[in-house]
Amino acid sequence: MVWGQVNSNNGSSLFNNTIKQLKENSTESLFLIPTFIPINENNVMEFSQGLSMNTSLTELYMHGHELGEQGLIEIGKSIRNHPNLKTISIGNSEIGLNLIGLQSLLTNVLKSKTLRNIDFSKQSINSKSLSIINDIFKNDDDDNNNNNNNNNNNNNNNSSKSENQISYLNFGENQLDSESLLYLEGIIKSNENIEFLNIGGNQISKFTDSFIQSIIDNGKKLKKLVLSANPLKESDQDDTDSVGKHLSKLLLESNSLKEIELNDCELNEKSCKTFGESLLNWRGTSFTATGNSLMGSSLTSSWLNLSLSTSYSNNIKHLSLRGCFIGDQGVKSIMNAISMGTLSNLNLLDVAYNKLSLESLIALKSLVVIDNNNNNNNNNNNNNNNNNNNNNNNNNNNNNNNNNNNNNNNNNNNNNNNNNNNNNNNNSNSNNNSKPLHFIEYLDVSFNIFGRETKETIIDWIKSNKITQLKCLSLNNVGMKFLDIFEISKILLENCDSTSLKLLELAGNEEKDEIQLANEQEKQKQQEEKELSKNEKENNNEEEDDEEEDDIYEILSENIDSLKREKKLVFRWK
Repeated sequence: MVWGQVNSNNGSSLFNNTIKQLKENSTESLFLIPTFIPINENNVMEFSQGLSMNTSLTELYMHGHELGEQGLIEIGKSIRNHPNLKTISIGNSEIGLNLIGLQSLLTNVLKSKTLRNIDFSKQSINSKSLSIINDIFKNDDDDNNNNNNNNNNNNNNNSSKSENQISYLNFGENQLDSESLLYLEGIIKSNENIEFLNIGGNQISKFTDSFIQSIIDNGKKLKKLVLSANPLKESDQDDTDSVGKHLSKLLLESNSLKEIELNDCELNEKSCKTFGESLLNWRGTSFTATGNSLMGSSLTSSWLNLSLSTSYSNNIKHLSLRGCFIGDQGVKSIMNAISMGTLSNLNLLDVAYNKLSLESLIALKSLVVIDNNNNNNNNNNNNNNNNNNNNNNNNNNNNNNNNNNNNNNNNNNNNNNNNNNNNNNNNSNSNNNSKPLHFIEYLDVSFNIFGRETKETIIDWIKSNKITQLKCLSLNNVGMKFLDIFEISKILLENCDSTSLKLLELAGNEEKDEIQLANEQEKQKQQEEKELSKNEKENNNEEEDDEEEDDIYEILSENIDSLKREKKLVFRWK
């Protein structure tokens, strides 16, 4: 059998086995790859019949099959009437251009009462085909509302609610443009239960006010929005900055959105600067904007001026700006936002491939090496100050009571003054507290050329015995050499009892340096001389060979095995 093709007899056998599984209800998921189990106009009716008899299936993936128009209708009917099917991906790379075929399929599919997840990705869906999808959704929504009106004449509130239960829609990698947003608005309105919407990988160059407002007003349950790989680059001649303003509005006014992806969108400095501060007031948890090389430090520029008195409502846990060229200035701004307590929930930070220098790596130490002693000392000092204030207040109150028994008004005034002083002292102590203690669990600084000084920095972190929260540290391709990796493995093995690390990535740093090359050349020379001087003492020489030091690669391998076996720590260096 040639790879990528299937023998017709084998294909027939696989198809028959699939029909058998459907009829016997022995499977819950079907992934039908056209290369191995092709469904076409010749066998689609048999497959549709088997699907109609099935009740166990919950997932059906059959993208890329040429079903024919009648086949699309029959498959659609089977999906519509299936009692448990929740997830589907049906069609081929050009069904979005076949408007009649698309309508034949979806007229039935979108009437399913069990369907929750629909994958329309890579199907050449454009503005015209999206309008058909919108119309079918809308008609189905109108039918539901009419039924509700008939069944609930006395309940006006229920009559306006849609029964569509679609929660996942993937329109990724199609041919949608900004004109398509009008139909997306309708789809969102008809499907208020959508939790995941992917419109990435299209040709959307700008948003519209009504589209953003439709997400805010109708996407009440929308948790994740994927906008990646759309050309959202704002023109230098455009003074409106519509992309930045629309993203800012979305971040500030959407109450449900928790995750947003803006990878590879060509976002420029102007747009990023506009919605950068809004990001600090976003209630979401994950912001990903990798591969926007025009961004620079603009997204975080306003973060550099934050202070402890600045109040933001922020819940970001994952921040990924890989490949945005934020530079040392960008890291400095992020660190300031963290130290001021604005990014107090940040748990994952990805700043790989950002043209960072060793200065940034050193600055990130405070997120990795956690000095709990300083924090405890601050708490102890505050407690002592509070105790002293309370004692002073009690003494003052006692003196007032002893000296002014006949003057209740004075006593009350003195007590009020003392309490006010105590409150002022406590407030002063609170203001004098150190910056909030913070840590992260996942840090990726790969592909920034820090150089060989990286080794000393990482060894310093490890030897501190204060890596108590970090679980994953990625330092791939940062300009170290193999001997640096070897030294880190030794130090880590000696100090791993006190570290929280579970994964350390150091791939791309295995190049040999001059010292290692010289040592290997010397060792090779000695070996050649030993071979030439073999004599009757060969056995003794062999014993001496056994006592020679292990190869440095063997030692590293042993160190890695020990870390994994004894400490459950994965050490990856290649």
